[in-house]
Amino acid sequence: MKTLVPELSSLLDDFLSAPQADSKRFAAIYAWLKFPGLEPVVDFGVGRETPLGQQDTYRDNWWCAAAFPPVPKAADDEKNEPQSFSARTETGVPAFLRETEKAVAARERSTLNALGAAPNYLCQQAIQWATKNPDDPRAPEALHLAVNTTRHGCTDKETGRWSKAAFDLLHRKYPNTTWAKKTPYWFKD
Repeated sequence: MKTLVPELSSLLDDFLSAPQADSKRFAAIYAWLKFPGLEPVVDFGVGRETPLGQQDTYRDNWWCAAAFPPVPKAADDEKNEPQSFSARTETGVPAFLRETEKAVAARERSTLNALGAAPNYLCQQAIQWATKNPDDPRAPEALHLAVNTTRHGCTDKETGRWSKAAFDLLHRKYPNTTWAKKTPYWFKD
């Protein structure tokens, strides 16, 4: 990753050097907040064209594609279509995967789906970290970025609640920071 995305280097170093599981988790969350194009899925077809560190205009941010289960193609659509090595089965899984790999992928997808919308999860994690580590200089920025995910990521009916919670914590604990000033609103839908 450092070779492919050099601007991630310091964040990856922070992750690798984090001494405990919770600080390692936050280092990963912080990197994810700063790089909205990072996602735990591989897109099929034309992928994201916006750089990883920039917000995508069409909300392909913070694993948006993982928020929606794949829609299988109708059998009629596949009759005359040539099959490539990356062809997907009726479940949307690439055909070249072995059964054990398909089972692992299904478990991982189930875990991701259980998290709900990515902005909700990212807000929860930023709130949890800032609450336990209020003196961490990354906390106000993480809360700002978490609120931002609720505006520019894929959301659900719970997102407004998490946006407000991150916003309120940012303005209550860090009211005079640049990050609070850059966050005048929280987002409902």
